[in-house]
Amino acid sequence: MAITVQQVITEARGLLQDTVATYRYSDTDLVQYASDCLDLLAEHLPHLFVAVRQHTCAEGARQNFSQDGSKGVVDVIEVSGGGAVKMVDRELLDRFSPRWRVTARQGAATQWMPYPGDRFMFDVYPPSSAGQVLNVHHVATPPELAISDTLDHRLTPYSNLLVDYVVGIAEAREAEEVGPQREQAFINKFLAKVKGAAK
Repeated sequence: MAITVQQVITEARGLLQDTVATYRYSDTDLVQYASDCLDLLAEHLPHLFVAVRQHTCAEGARQNFSQDGSKGVVDVIEVSGGGAVKMVDRELLDRFSPRWRVTARQGAATQWMPYPGDRFMFDVYPPSSAGQVLNVHHVATPPELAISDTLDHRLTPYSNLLVDYVVGIAEAREAEEVGPQREQAFINKFLAKVKGAAK
């Protein structure tokens, strides 16, 4: 069943006991809290935001996928219009042929390797000619929500987390005299729920 942002906000208002206009919390603020929640979910449940995007290769083995609207590479699927590309162990290839990035002939990619410590960088084997197009799974940056939006179907089972987050942040910000500790305590509790959902 499709769930709208309006439904999330309405449920949150019920829990906040803020159902009669003039509201204590504006729609704008509550929708922003829901958008902020998506950013946290993308960090901790990235599979909910996986999408396919094309990458045009630079010449050589090393590729930089860094693009607006992406939080990093998950998998290199295939050469566009061509064969599959499989992930391999970088260390094994480097041990077998330490200079492969320099000596191997350019060609259609058949293998790829994540680059340690950088979610946007990866190597392809054999090294690519300039302009080769790869289809890449990446974690898409969540959109800024509008109250009229319908949640992506992958988020439907997690809509309760959005409600929890909206309510928690609204309550924490209302109690400003308590200080930022209350908000941080809520976020830690929320992240514990997220980790439980990921199992």
